[in-house]
Amino acid sequence: MAKVRRKAPRRSDAEDLSQPSRWRKQHGDFSPPTDVIDPVDGRRIYLRRATDMLADMERRQSIDKAMRDAGDRFHIAFRAAALGGISTTNLLRESRSSGDSLTERMMAARRRLHDALDALGGMDSVAGCCAWYVLGEEMSIREWARREGWRSRPVHHVVAQGVFIAALGVLVSHYRLRDGESHEVIICTES
Repeated sequence: MAKVRRKAPRRSDAEDLSQPSRWRKQHGDFSPPTDVIDPVDGRRIYLRRATDMLADMERRQSIDKAMRDAGDRFHIAFRAAALGGISTTNLLRESRSSGDSLTERMMAARRRLHDALDALGGMDSVAGCCAWYVLGEEMSIREWARREGWRSRPVHHVVAQGVFIAALGVLVSHYRLRDGESHEVIICTES
């Protein structure tokens, strides 16, 4: 008598495409899905927005609106200064006589960033180092505390969160975001 082979239960290794991937979930939370109608074919689609760390901290009331705006201003200046690890390739290759040239926008952003870091005590201070890596390089507070910390020594994550909130408070004062002043983050798109 021949053995009858049973089919093994099928494992579901395929990822659910309606949910963010496991890799993406470890880099931040998402808002609940909102459904919209696709203008092209009329189908219903679900959109999720990634939430950033400052938005999460403001939602949990760890920081206020002015602190979030100060963090956003620092981050925008950092990106405009082109100092981060993320770089792009120029898709339209043009022959130029000079090498990497800094634009006026990049120089102005570097000046603003230098002034903000100076208000935090410089890059050698714990607040300046924290702002550079957490706000600029988009490292998590826990990761900064473990990898960089203070003078390349690990810091407890609770202490690191206190340092980060204190740095945001100094940035609020530096950007003059208290006492009824505007809390808008202005994004300059000209080059």
